[in-house]
Parts: sequence; structure tokens; C-alpha cells
Amino acid sequence: MTVLRYFDKPEYEEAQKKAEEFSQSQGKLTRRSASMWLRGEEGERSKQEIDEVSTKTYEAKKRYLVGDEVIERTKEKISNHAKGTGKAFRREMPHGARFAPTPDMEPKLLEKYPHLGVCGFGEIPVRLNGRDVTVALYVANFNATISTDPDEDFFKITKPDYAEMYFAVAWRKVGDDKYEVAADLGHNGVMFQTTDKSKAFDNSVYLSTGRKVSEWQRRIKEANEKLLQANVRAAGGFAI
Repeated sequence: MTVLRYFDKPEYEEAQKKAEEFSQSQGKLTRRSASMWLRGEEGERSKQEIDEVSTKTYEAKKRYLVGDEVIERTKEKISNHAKGTGKAFRREMPHGARFAPTPDMEPKLLEKYPHLGVCGFGEIPVRLNGRDVTVALYVANFNATISTDPDEDFFKITKPDYAEMYFAVAWRKVGDDKYEVAADLGHNGVMFQTTDKSKAFDNSVYLSTGRKVSEWQRRIKEANEKLLQANVRAAGGFAI
């Protein structure tokens, strides 16, 4: 099993920059390098010193993060992304759309991979199949196969790499403050899953209004055109 280690990005980038600067400097013909080049020693020396300095600089400046640091940084990034996504969706939603902020914005991290997490950013109350459900919207910084089967892991990850994923799960209230996945809706309770933010928004609009984005955009355009015509007539002119 591969053990994941996390390093501090600013310090790592600084070390990489110094290593690159040293590497580039070897291409300049200084008095010392010219004499070594004439003796046929330059190529071997450059390769050896570049490797040594790159390794030493990298290792000296690289600071590995410990458990709590990784967790806090991941939570902060996921939380900020979720808040920004929720604000953007609410701002762009058509008038009258049912869309509410997630009451609990606390990010959840994956146990095996503390650099990966998921956070809710919105809720859509809908009535489907004659029953009230709440569709919760989530954003994650990874990609995975989702399963709502209680006997399986919710997320199945093939590679613990950074990515972007948006998905929605339908929840049905079954008791006081108790919910269960509405597995009879969508794909076993998963209403949509995509790596495309615009598609996630389109699906959210459809869930909250019952209309596709193209439809309500067309209606807005028609309403604006009617308003323009009315203003023109009131002004005694005509529209082109």
C-alpha cells in the first residue's frame, strides 16, 4: 500500500524554483566553466552538481504536513469552494426557483485520503412520486463512482487525484431529524453526477423549477422582448 505524504506547497515551489535557477545557470559560460569545458569536464560536473543541488535544495526546504494540518487545509479549501458554488447557483437561479443554502456546511473528508473531501452547497425541496423529498447538492475535489447501497462504500475511488465533481442525492425524512436516501428516485437516489459545473447548474435548475435551462432562458428572452416593444410603443416609436 502506498503511503501518501503531504508537503507544504509554497516551500516546495520555492525549492523547485531555486533548483531550476541553478540548472539554468549551468548553461552560462563562466571563467571556471569555460576552463572545465576545454578540459572535457563540464558535462559530467554539470549533471552531477545539478542533481545534487536539486535534491539538497528540495529536501532541505520541503516540509511535510502532519495529520491535523492536512485536515484543516482540506476542510478550508472544500468549504470555500462550496460556499462560492452555492452563492453562484443562487445568484443565477431563475425567479421563483426552490433553492436554499445547505444548513450544515461542514466538509466531510475521506478517511483514507484526508486531502479529498466533499461538502454540501445547496438544497432543493421537491415533491416526487407523491412524496416530499429534499435533493441535496454536493461538490467534491475528487472523482468517484457513487453507490447508495448501505452495504457498499458511498464513494469508490480508483485514483486519489484531485478533480472536481458535482452530484445530488435525494433524501426522504423518515423520523425526527432522520433521513434516508430516496432510492426509488434518480439512479438509486443519485439525481445527477457530473464533472461539469455548468451541467450541474442545468440539472439544479430543472430540479428546482421543472423546466430545462433552455426553456426558462427562452421565456426570459421573450419577456424582455415584450417589455422592449411596450416601452417603444409608449414612447411613440418602433423597434427594429
